[in-house]
Amino acid sequence: MNKIYAIGETVFDIMIKDGAVREGRVGGSALNCAVSLGRLGLPVALVSELAEDRLAGLILDFLSGAGVDTSLVQRYQGSQSAVALAFLADGQEAEYAFYKQYPVERRLRAIPALSAGDYLLFGSSFSYAAALRPQLCAILAAAKLAGTLVLYDPNIRRHHLPDLTEILPLVRENIASAHLVRASAEDCRYLFGSDDPDQARAAVAAAGCGCFIYTAAGAEVLVYTPTLRKSYPVPSVAVVSTVGAGDSFNAGTLYTLWRHGLTSSRLATCPESFWDEVAANGIRFAAHVCQSFDNYIAENFARELVGR
Repeated sequence: MNKIYAIGETVFDIMIKDGAVREGRVGGSALNCAVSLGRLGLPVALVSELAEDRLAGLILDFLSGAGVDTSLVQRYQGSQSAVALAFLADGQEAEYAFYKQYPVERRLRAIPALSAGDYLLFGSSFSYAAALRPQLCAILAAAKLAGTLVLYDPNIRRHHLPDLTEILPLVRENIASAHLVRASAEDCRYLFGSDDPDQARAAVAAAGCGCFIYTAAGAEVLVYTPTLRKSYPVPSVAVVSTVGAGDSFNAGTLYTLWRHGLTSSRLATCPESFWDEVAANGIRFAAHVCQSFDNYIAENFARELVGR
């Protein structure tokens, strides 16, 4: 059976707004996407790492309840599961502070044989962590050989800027490993030094990926393929938290890819109507998640979508 694999870090997000702690949520970019897909009934597995602590138990129970396969989550003794403080401000992206304690030796569990019918999502700081990089590259090489469709989300934020010189070459390698890149305006500003989406698209294409989705929160979504450039408006909503917005857009994208049974060899030649559906689902998922403190689509939202 074909599967979706989401590769990334697992954290517990504590949301802080107006000087007060508001909510706590299981989080992590790939994890957030995986939870949305699991709630939609899609076969999704999280490839991540956790300690052997009480917080990890809470996280694993939550993931199992959302329908996410956790058999590829690596467990560590003598460490603590990661926590992130997310400082929220109206109309702005969240600012983060991370508290992590990993062992000296870190490792990823091996993914079973990949195929052309599988999908793989990766990104964020997990994708350039030195201790995990060789193992991640081996997975990406296997995905390329198998024809697995790969989606990359850089997820670069302000706290990454001191390390940007070291990160940039790895980001370019990641782009070259992907069939589709989805990046926010903030990502592109830090990575490419520009707020011009066309310049960002040119940089992504130069790095080796021909399909690119640019998301500007509250403004527009731009889809680029070798034969298409199209802008989609983003509806105005009452924003509570932006923490899971991009991750939810990724979930909407993968949901659409899965529904169409799309393979990597067909992606660049998809018609405009397909990309219209990708943008519509991505925008809808992200807008829904922005209106609460949740990092993923709600169960009732998923039921309504599946029942249509």
